[in-house]
Amino acid sequence: VDKDLVFLKEKIDAGADFVVTQFFYDASVFIDYVTKCRSVGITCPIIPGIMAIQSYPSFVRMTRFCKTKVQASIMSALESVKDDDEAVKTKGVDIAVDMCQRLLREGYCDGVHFYTLNLERSVRRILEKMDTVGSSAASFSSKTQRKLPWRPSTLETRKKEEVRPINWANRPKSYMKRTEDWDEFPNGRWGDSRSPAFGELSDSHFYRFTLGNTDDRKAMLGENPTSLDDIYGVFSDYILGKIPLLPWCEQSLQPESFTIQSELAALNRKGFLTINSQPAVNGVESSDKVFGWGGKGGYCYQKAYVECFVSPENLRRLMEGAGRRNSLNVYACNARGEEARCG
Repeated sequence: VDKDLVFLKEKIDAGADFVVTQFFYDASVFIDYVTKCRSVGITCPIIPGIMAIQSYPSFVRMTRFCKTKVQASIMSALESVKDDDEAVKTKGVDIAVDMCQRLLREGYCDGVHFYTLNLERSVRRILEKMDTVGSSAASFSSKTQRKLPWRPSTLETRKKEEVRPINWANRPKSYMKRTEDWDEFPNGRWGDSRSPAFGELSDSHFYRFTLGNTDDRKAMLGENPTSLDDIYGVFSDYILGKIPLLPWCEQSLQPESFTIQSELAALNRKGFLTINSQPAVNGVESSDKVFGWGGKGGYCYQKAYVECFVSPENLRRLMEGAGRRNSLNVYACNARGEEARCG
């Protein structure tokens, strides 16, 4: 018998009333777990933990960090819309609804627990789609008119109101419903720092990026560097896909950077240790599988840039080169906060 189940059984026998599982994205994993628990005499309610998908990068990091099994069909569905946050959320809602409905319908649980991470909008959408709550935006002024952005008054003198604020002309949901979740967008560091959406999940206590144990790090990065070329080689190997992660890079090189892969590798071998970069893009459709991001129907423009570690000598060379090129801008800062700019 699995030792974890033995310990769990001891906790139940000591007085625990129910079990809440870690989040998962494969209902069969939960079903198998429940079956194993019942086989060792655990009869208390087992509540599935459901975590709504807020963004593709956070989903990948969290599932990788927690070693959560994800079906290939789910990965494929999310991969196809990974640069459109709203589409990812919608896919995530559908995935969660399917799992919840199956587990409840087949009798494997009497309820579910949602890990909201203080972002309740997707959870509310899941509940609404499961018909467990009513919608506050179902008010109509008549059968032939569009929805009003408020609940019509029952007062005789006001029940026929048909005037809406101009900014709501094409937005049939109420102002409160539309704006109460604004802190969920964007999922980066551009909003209110008090918001639970400020920063990525990797900035929270719930997640810590790691390269594994000491043996894992040695196997990936080498026993220990004995020269600068050894260090340059590690960064270059990451760019070429020979090393999957670096302490400053939590994911493998993104597809858009494949177009400048050889140039990046050459830079790293010369001591310009890159940790972030992007190629120039001029008017690519937002739905493009490599360079696109955001909703459909838009166009993407971006400047080429590279962020890197450099030695004082390489910085001097870089500044000299930028001085001869009007199209090149350089901004540098050292550990003492001293800045250097050119262009």
